[in-house]
Amino acid sequence: MDQAAKDAWRSVDKALSEGSFAEAMRLALPWADRGFGWAELCVGSLYQCGLGVPRDEVVAVEFLRRAAGRGYGGAWHALGVIYETGGGGVEQDPGRAQVCYRKAAELGYFPGKRVELDRPE
Repeated sequence: MDQAAKDAWRSVDKALSEGSFAEAMRLALPWADRGFGWAELCVGSLYQCGLGVPRDEVVAVEFLRRAAGRGYGGAWHALGVIYETGGGGVEQDPGRAQVCYRKAAELGYFPGKRVELDRPE
């Protein structure tokens, strides 16, 4: 990851830790649009939870799928939660949820475990 992306991640992380979710979205979205998995995961999670933006599971799934495709276990887990619960325009699908949870675990992601996102794309 280049220095600009690292600096951007630090700014997003700071905004998140301060509860400035709209600011985190503003900072992360351009990086997500450029294909950075950490930003796609962040944007998808903010949409999933309705933090800083209106809750929108359909948009969340779009960003989370992109991050999951880049190997982010947290994105796979978040997708599992969405498919397990359904709603917001996303069909409940327990089987698909389990596939997502398994993939997250295969990638070493376990809920509650801090995962270092500052890794090369």
